Amino acid sequence: MAEVKKRPISVLIVTEYFFPTIGGVERHVYKLAEYLIKFGLKVVIFTRNFGNRRVGIRYLSNGIKVYHHWNVMFLPPSTTPTFFDAFPYYRSVLIRENVDIIHMHMASSRYKGEFELCANLLDYRLIFTDHSLFSMCDIGPVFLNEYTRMFSIFDDHMVAVSNKHRENMVLRSYIDPRKISVVPNALESDDFKCNEEPLLKDKIVIVYISRLCERKGIDLLTQVVPIVCKKHDNVDFIIGGGGPKLSMLRGMVDKHYLHDRVKILGYIPTHEVNKVLRQGHIFLNTSQTESFCIALLEAASSGLILVSTDVGGIPEVLPHDIILLSEYDPVAISNKIDEAISMLQTADTSSYHQRVKQMYSWESVAKKTLMLYYDVLNKPRMTFREKLYKLLRKKKIGGTNIHTLILFRVLSFYSFDHFIHFLGHIRVPFPKVFPYTIKYKNLTMTLGVILSWHQIGLRRIEKIKKTR
Repeated sequence: MAEVKKRPISVLIVTEYFFPTIGGVERHVYKLAEYLIKFGLKVVIFTRNFGNRRVGIRYLSNGIKVYHHWNVMFLPPSTTPTFFDAFPYYRSVLIRENVDIIHMHMASSRYKGEFELCANLLDYRLIFTDHSLFSMCDIGPVFLNEYTRMFSIFDDHMVAVSNKHRENMVLRSYIDPRKISVVPNALESDDFKCNEEPLLKDKIVIVYISRLCERKGIDLLTQVVPIVCKKHDNVDFIIGGGGPKLSMLRGMVDKHYLHDRVKILGYIPTHEVNKVLRQGHIFLNTSQTESFCIALLEAASSGLILVSTDVGGIPEVLPHDIILLSEYDPVAISNKIDEAISMLQTADTSSYHQRVKQMYSWESVAKKTLMLYYDVLNKPRMTFREKLYKLLRKKKIGGTNIHTLILFRVLSFYSFDHFIHFLGHIRVPFPKVFPYTIKYKNLTMTLGVILSWHQIGLRRIEKIKKTR
């Protein structure tokens, strides 16, 4: 008798941060998906559209299937949340791809709350990875923290990228610490190699590569550069990256007449970052807050001494003989740069690459994530009564969700799951009335429209079958 092969675990990674845009979250998602496929899992990515052309289903070169869902941009890269209008599409993707686990990324993503609500109704397992530290006093983060707190009851497990980040998640969202694991970021160290021959020390180059925005401490950088240039005649700066604060940097260069000392490169493609890093001796980071800074790993792997602000999870990233930490102050940063310059004569920067390679790898990240998947799949599912009890404790969203949960149970007796695969090969008209369901405050009406959409689709299928 032939053995029946077990199907691989199917994972749907949900995020608004993905290629073709470039960033830490985008690389994390891509590399995690790549290594999970190597371990035998089926990985599908669900993300937003990028312009009018990148909509629908795309396949990446390594075989990853990507759903680009059309959205209206709200605050880039976040899109406008609607909660209910896309439920039929989400459900169709989940059933068609035979999903076992939904892995969501970033608290600020539109899809986080929507997939948590949808997956809770459909009894899917949920894992959520956050990548950013958030304040507990500003109005925007306070709203986001409350949003995370309300919907975290649906998550089976959560992931932070550093211990400091884990602590921040617990404090701002009142989440049980036992529900959060720490899985750090990593890098592909073979893409960031040291110079074969050491650079000359008579001209010292400090490299700064980052998004040029307020959170990355550009205000601090504009104060540090003139101080260092005034103290050291043999120090130059290379600044790379694009963003809203680029004009501020150019204004600083004009104000202090540093055109021959500061080179501003603008946006740098990913494949050229190592080439720029290898031109320098010291890497500078002036972030206001960081949960985990991948740029520091890239610079250390390229053989640079690091100088950074002592914020967030940065002290956990690398040993103190590689990175020098400073208070968020221009004078303190310039003093640490002086210390880094004196270290250049004695530090063995050629060994940094191998040390970083041993400490961080995407294979290790994927293995830890895979263990979390197994743990979540082995946990018993929440019963209908347990879900009702948890929702009752959430007064702000409990009533609406209890209403939804009970109604969905009733509608589940009229399930059309066996038609989902057939729908994937037939274009079913999308009713013009559907976008207006956002305006309905009564969820019963919204789900009624969803059911009517299914009926329209079924009637169209029956007509097609009769014509064959």
